[in-house]
Amino acid sequence: MPSIGTGSAIGRWLVVMLVLLSGGVQAAPRTAQEARAVDAAFLRGLAALDGGAPRAAIPVFLGILGPHPDLVRVRLELGRAYFEDRQWSNARREFLLVLSADIPRPVRANVLAYIRAIDSRRGFDWDISLALTELRSGENYRTDTIDLNFGGIALPFTLNRTDDRELGLTFSASAGLRADLPTLSGPGIATTAFGEAFSFGDYARTPSLRDISYGLRAGLRFSAPRTTSSVAVVATRREVAAEHFEDRAGLELAAERRSPGGLSVFGSAQVLDVDNAFTDTLDGSSVFAEAGLRRSIGGRAVIGAALFGEARRADLDFESYDRVGLRVFGSVEARFGLSIRPSVTWARTHYITPNPLFIGSRDERELTGRLRVEKTDLILGDGFSPFIELEANEVQSGIDAFSYWSRGVSVGLRRVF
Repeated sequence: MPSIGTGSAIGRWLVVMLVLLSGGVQAAPRTAQEARAVDAAFLRGLAALDGGAPRAAIPVFLGILGPHPDLVRVRLELGRAYFEDRQWSNARREFLLVLSADIPRPVRANVLAYIRAIDSRRGFDWDISLALTELRSGENYRTDTIDLNFGGIALPFTLNRTDDRELGLTFSASAGLRADLPTLSGPGIATTAFGEAFSFGDYARTPSLRDISYGLRAGLRFSAPRTTSSVAVVATRREVAAEHFEDRAGLELAAERRSPGGLSVFGSAQVLDVDNAFTDTLDGSSVFAEAGLRRSIGGRAVIGAALFGEARRADLDFESYDRVGLRVFGSVEARFGLSIRPSVTWARTHYITPNPLFIGSRDERELTGRLRVEKTDLILGDGFSPFIELEANEVQSGIDAFSYWSRGVSVGLRRVF
């Protein structure tokens, strides 16, 4: 089991790995025959794209990038094909990658214009991701015995924890509408109104293993040539074990600033009112903020880092805490059509008021690592791409009964178009 102290080492390993994958392996055609085959496929994809059939062009470009992920011109046209087919998130990802490549200034300006057009788009859009994984009602706790303080006397108690397990689904889904607002737009900025319904969580046949959230979000987005910002109201409802658990409602702010060279600075904030359905003592508020940067490398990789913090205040003082952390993440478009996306998160939670019943500090340190590998050039069914995700998590508390670790593997599909 990894130690919390290895977080910085894992972060350095992530940086080195992404740099090596993005710049240390060249995959250009090696023979004249292979180069001719690439050129022929590229012209076939361009003909489909320029002929008004972007969905037919996408697998052609993906097929070229599978063995040759460093061909920037192909990736640029793939981004354009995604854009024409209204696959907004895929198009945005490809365009951000291309910004770090050696491309002419007019092309770079066009790429920035495409990103702005994506952020100010109109109409209906939806997305979904489904994965099969083992769901559990409990974690691998270090111990189920906790010592409680009664008048200065430590008495051991055994916590009654369940450990149900079942193969289930983890999912995320969203659907939204956008409309332009000409009266709030101008030569340098486009304003759009948006509304979105979303849901995410875990589903199993056994009700005790279900943890599902539903939500609505609506607001305004402001898109400038290099900056995108938004303000929205959001409301969520969470159900745990098929019972109403918690409602949250409040305000969200977000912003991103992009440079022509592929560097993005981003930030977001939430101020939410929390209403617990089980007990008023857990009512209160949550304030969350995040700020970070990411940079594309070599036209085929991204690396980034973000600092975040949350101030949770509950009516029961013992449940109020401050949480701060660092997230290091990246992605690389590798050979064989594989998109490799690792991330490492370190966080520390400090409980504001000690619980007089606990012997020791409940403060926690947490380390989480994820590795997602997606086969982007393989399209299944009606536009889905397969992926596998590995996750490892460790929490160390000053009280052993709250320390645990977990491991997980998910295999699923993500909607591509």
